[in-house]
Order: sequence, then structure tokens, then C-alpha cells
Amino acid sequence: MKTTLLCGVGPAVLDQRIQADSAVFSGGTKTDVQIHDSVGGGCANALRSAKRQGVTILPVLLVGRDPVRRHLEELVKQEFPQSSQIALLRETRRSVICDDSSATVRSEMLSHRLPESTQQRVRAADLVIMAPMTEHDTQFVANTLKLAKQSVLLLSGRQLSHAETATQLSRMATWTIINRRELASWTGCESLDAGLIVLQGLGVERVLVTSAEGVTIMDRDNLRFQDSTRVEPAGSTVGAGDVFAGTFAACFATGHTVDEAVRMAQTAAAEHLTSGDSAVCNRPVPVIPATTVKTDLPALPFRARKPAQAKTRLASAAAVTAVLASAVLAILVR
Repeated sequence: MKTTLLCGVGPAVLDQRIQADSAVFSGGTKTDVQIHDSVGGGCANALRSAKRQGVTILPVLLVGRDPVRRHLEELVKQEFPQSSQIALLRETRRSVICDDSSATVRSEMLSHRLPESTQQRVRAADLVIMAPMTEHDTQFVANTLKLAKQSVLLLSGRQLSHAETATQLSRMATWTIINRRELASWTGCESLDAGLIVLQGLGVERVLVTSAEGVTIMDRDNLRFQDSTRVEPAGSTVGAGDVFAGTFAACFATGHTVDEAVRMAQTAAAEHLTSGDSAVCNRPVPVIPATTVKTDLPALPFRARKPAQAKTRLASAAAVTAVLASAVLAILVR
């Protein structure tokens, strides 16, 4: 039986999750925190789910050239022994997480191309997951997608805020996965149908648009919808999108149809939401017959609008506490 090779390319992130225990006393409030370090980032999270579908994963994780890298490398080796860690970032990415709030340190890339030895790993894979990057990494993402036989592209908010960049990369990918809010940011259209018409007119042929209600599949001129089983999240919803992406990529790479892969990914994401844990589910999902509602994209004229301006959100008190705690920890470590 042929082994399915699935490669993931993207930054490795040192996730520092803060658990706080506050106590009120006469002089004010004192907060004691515990900080748990782990390997994070869209690439690592998606590969965890993909691995549970029985595929062989080939992680290509981007790290920095700073002291934090050593600690992250130790964590990566424990969980992803077959990983290839490439120092292409000026600084290692770190993310401080408190509840559902997070603050991430991002740095610029030092090269727009993977080393030749790592390019061979990407070429050998049956499918490549391209993790979210920044708008400044367009050339690197494009060069990596050119190496892939098949690819699943995940786009960040910063990439989607530059519509031309997102469109260019999506044209190169086999499938692009976004949610409803991201579609609106990309196209400037609040309506799902209008947004998809814009993408079709721009030459984007294969897109999965996820939402709590279900997944809209646009495959060339065919548009269809697969509804989701409604579930009540037992805890944090963080990571559900990565679970969906990783499961879809693995199932599609092993030969399932798009509709089957979407249904299996929906099941995995639902199990993640009801598990009450930020970790991905521990078992592969069964093949569930897909129920789809098919329709044709209306042949309407479209006009691409400028992406909606991102709204600035005030940081919550928990996020501020997390950032301060991370800064203190960094000073102590150094």
C-alpha cells in the first residue's frame, strides 16, 4: 500500500499559554500565573490533525536565529522528530495566549526560497499545506507553491488585506481555505454569493469557505454547500480551523473526493469543539457520506471592491496581562 506523504510549510511558533489565578486582597488584586510552552502555529496545528488520519507528515518549520530558537527546537523534536527546521526568520515567532486572546511576535524573513535539500522534501510530498504568512512573504509562498504537486493554502488576515496578493497565491494553490469573515475582507463583499462571484471573476477556481452553518465549496463553475452538525463548544474554539484544514488535506491527499474530505474535516472540527480541550482529537474520523446542496453560480456582472478596512480592536485586560508576563519571562530567561 502506497504511503501518503503530506508536507507542511510555515513558521514554528513558541506558544506560551498563560493560566492565571487571581486573588483579591485589601491592597488590590494579585495574579499568579503558570506559563505552559508548546509548539504552535498554523502549520504545526494542521499537521497534528493530518497525522491522525494515517498519513506520513513531513514538517518544514521556519525558525529564527535567536536564543529562543533552541528552546523551540527541543519542543519540536519531541513532537515532530521528522521535521526539518530552517532558520529563515530574523527572530523566532512567539505567541502569548490567555483564554481566547493572543499576542504574537512576528519578524521578517531572511530569504524568499527554501534550501535545495528542503525543496526536495516539498517536491516529494503528495500534498503540501502552506500555512498563513504575512503580506511580506508573498514571494516565499509563491516559490513554495510552485514546487508542490498539490497544495492547500491557508491565508492570514494580513495576506487577505492585500487582495492582489491573496488572489495571486490562491490561483497557484489546488485549494484555498478561508472563513466567511475572511472572504468579506478579501473581496469587500458582505454577501457570500457576491464574494464568490468576485473570486471567480479574478480567476480563483477552488475555494472552501467555512462557517458555523457549513462549508461552501466552489469548484470551477460549480457551487455547493455542505451543512454542519450544530454543536455546543465545551471550551475554547481555538484551533478548530486548523483541525479542519489538516484533516481535509490528509483525506484529500489519500484519494477521497472533495466532498468526502470536507465532511470528514467537519466531523473532526466538531469533535475538537466538543472535546473541551485546545488539543486536537486523538482518533481518525470515519468516512461519512456527504450531503450537498448544489447550485450554479449566477452569471452576473461583478466589480471587485477594495477590501474592507480592518477594524482596530482594543486589547483585553487578559491579553495585556499575557504580554507583560511574557516580557518578564523573556527577561528572566535571558
